[in-house]
Amino acid sequence: ALGRDPDGRRQPLLAVYRERALRARLAGLDVVGCSLRTITEGLRIVEVPVGHAEALDLDTAEDAATAERFIEASSQPSDCHDTTT
Repeated sequence: ALGRDPDGRRQPLLAVYRERALRARLAGLDVVGCSLRTITEGLRIVEVPVGHAEALDLDTAEDAATAERFIEASSQPSDCHDTTT
């Protein structure tokens, strides 16, 4: 299972792979300098839609700041109140 972000991009680091299939793919493959996208080509993959927050790339300090904003926004108390109690 592999996450696909709202923009349609596959997120190979946000995935679960079957060990046997991955080992078979890696056998004889020179992975030095190879992207994970290339390594996972040919594997049978089920795509799972994920949101922007789940698929957020953290490559730069700016990316980390964006992630912090997502975390802060998601941890804010809700204005909704449970009326069933």
